[in-house]
Amino acid sequence: MNDLMFPIEKLGFGCGRIVGGANLKHSAVILESAYKIGIRHFDLAPSYGLGTAEDAIGAVFDGDKSVRLATKVGITRPNSARGLSILRKYLSPILKSSNTLKSLALKSLSSQSKRGIFDQESVEISFNESLKRLRRTNVDYFLLHEPQNHNISSELTTYCEGLIQDKIATRIGLGFNFRCYGEIPNFGTVLQNNIGNIFKHREPVSNYNIVHGVFRSGISQIENNLIYHSDIYSKIMALKIDLNIPTNLAGLALALTALNDSYDLMLVSYSDIARMSSTLRVADKIYQALR
Repeated sequence: MNDLMFPIEKLGFGCGRIVGGANLKHSAVILESAYKIGIRHFDLAPSYGLGTAEDAIGAVFDGDKSVRLATKVGITRPNSARGLSILRKYLSPILKSSNTLKSLALKSLSSQSKRGIFDQESVEISFNESLKRLRRTNVDYFLLHEPQNHNISSELTTYCEGLIQDKIATRIGLGFNFRCYGEIPNFGTVLQNNIGNIFKHREPVSNYNIVHGVFRSGISQIENNLIYHSDIYSKIMALKIDLNIPTNLAGLALALTALNDSYDLMLVSYSDIARMSSTLRVADKIYQALR
């Protein structure tokens, strides 16, 4: 999709639903389609895909230096033997029937992981295991996964800063599955969390902001608030884009997020390749009209 003006470089792929093992072939098709679209950033964690998402990325992108990887620490990898047996029993048929059910099953099973594990020894073991599975000697982003202030010890900070000095990680920071309000721990230069108000632009900040929830939260905001933004609404109507069509609504959410300078990188996740391509086409059309 090289003919798009939409900034694909601001798009990353969230790998929470990417599963390795028996489902690697299916996952590889999705990952390769993301790469073909132009996505080069892939977001991971030990708990993703029942602990197998990193293996899938390692297998598909082994040796490809153009791919940027983010992984995390703090939420443990599920027990692999137990996880893979559950995967075979429950997720294989789900994969064939419902992406929504698959997502819910993965979320439920991944909740068995232990959270808040930030002692320096556990962090080092986890990160080395991630590098092994990713088939990498370094990553672009290394994030603490949902820490609280008391989790970030001086020992942990020293270890993570050492990863940058040794060029094992390019950036360090924080990753949350929700939207951070109030006090955010002071750590690193990257903040990844759920998308905020897509209609509101921020004051310049020093953090590199990565957001997810573009489709889910962004679409909800559009449905509830677009009518109050007459400048955007009139331009969308002039394009004769029917927002009752899900891909068009998703395309608008993607375009508004790309145009919002509050966000440096936005994560998406999909399993329907044709639908994602259609969404990007709509996003490109809206992006050009609104910029």
